[in-house]
Amino acid sequence: ATGAGEGAAIGEQMAPTRLNRGQLVTGTVVQVAEDHVLVDVGHKSDGTIPRSELRLLGGKQPDQVYRVGDQIPVVVLGFADKAEGSLLLSHRRAVERQAWDQLRQAFEAGEPIEVPVVEQVKGGLVCDAGVRAFMPASHVERGYVADLSGYVGTTVRAKIIELDRNKRRVILSRKELLEEEARRRAEETLASLEEGQVRAGVVKGLTDFGAF
Repeated sequence: ATGAGEGAAIGEQMAPTRLNRGQLVTGTVVQVAEDHVLVDVGHKSDGTIPRSELRLLGGKQPDQVYRVGDQIPVVVLGFADKAEGSLLLSHRRAVERQAWDQLRQAFEAGEPIEVPVVEQVKGGLVCDAGVRAFMPASHVERGYVADLSGYVGTTVRAKIIELDRNKRRVILSRKELLEEEARRRAEETLASLEEGQVRAGVVKGLTDFGAF
């Protein structure tokens, strides 16, 4: 009798997980193909993430982003048949769902975020903030930058200056953050200056009546 009870307990533990549409779960990547990724989420069969539901920013291919064994969040989209045998998943929507909440908190608090720059496009840079975020060229530096290509592949700190979930719009500014830091340094410098101190400086301009 004891053996039968243990067998039943084991059977319950091994039973497939019951999943519902819209549910957020964590799965393990078991296969990466050109047009899809297979993920084990404890269902009776592996779930499929079609290419349209992957996160392939910057024109990357699935095998450049996903590796077998990766643990990733996914949202259950549904089943391809009534028998609930073919499970459809989305990694893109799972990441975006989590990201919008984090972005809203940072925006309301005025806190900067760190984001990878994934692509240069006309007018600025595309960043990965969990959702697609855009940084206009005029907001990359305090001054004009002729070539933005050097930022691609780097991670930058920036402020969120516009956030609209309904329009899927996230606008970032590195310039505003740099200007805030410059103002803070200037205030700290002015507070520490005293008459008679010797300081090193850089000549910024010359006029008939002196130097700046």
